[in-house]
Amino acid sequence: MNEKWKFIEIEDPSNESLDRVGQILSEDPSMNVHVSIFKDDDQSMAAGKAVHVKNYIIGKFKVEPDRIHTSWFRQFQKEAI
Repeated sequence: MNEKWKFIEIEDPSNESLDRVGQILSEDPSMNVHVSIFKDDDQSMAAGKAVHVKNYIIGKFKVEPDRIHTSWFRQFQKEAI
């Protein structure tokens, strides 16, 4: 893991939501999730947050790492419909 990512913190209001996701994953072993983070013009920070969210849930709820997928990006992509 990138050394600077270990210092990224998740804000307290997010913990309640992450705890709920972790609880759901613990209760339903067939469920997987995908964490996708957007950070305007800072892909490294977005990647760090995605990894931190994954590690938070794995560490607190003992969820298998392969059940949480991550992605991140630095620019919002508009799609024409």
